[in-house]
Amino acid sequence: MKKHLSILNVVLLICLQGSSLALQPPQTVRAANNTQAQNDDSQSIAYIGRGGIVWLVNSDGSNRKQLTSDGGYEELVWAPDGQNLALTKGLDDSYRRPLYIQDMTGNPAKKISNGVYAFAWNAQGNRIAYISDEIYVHDVKN
Repeated sequence: MKKHLSILNVVLLICLQGSSLALQPPQTVRAANNTQAQNDDSQSIAYIGRGGIVWLVNSDGSNRKQLTSDGGYEELVWAPDGQNLALTKGLDDSYRRPLYIQDMTGNPAKKISNGVYAFAWNAQGNRIAYISDEIYVHDVKN
């Protein structure tokens, strides 16, 4: 499965090489049973806690805030501008996972695809490209 997904990541990078998207490598750090990632501003840490709930906390441990009300999230990746998180839930039988965008306000996460193999943010953090049955680019600001 891991080999399958890494090949798709390469395909995604090659297909978008000539476009206006400058892809950023995922900024995901795995820790034990949780997934966590620190924002580029080094002030905020997002992590997935028990039940797959996404939380946001200051790097000093203060100001803990629950971002999602539903659970089941397994992976998170910050947008380069720090305004959104890309979230995924578990794999389906086709090795795809639902893809969501979560803003920092605590609004419900917005589902943008029922199943993706791979995804990547553009350098500005306003678009996310993903492979599903085809390659798509989603404008996050809309």
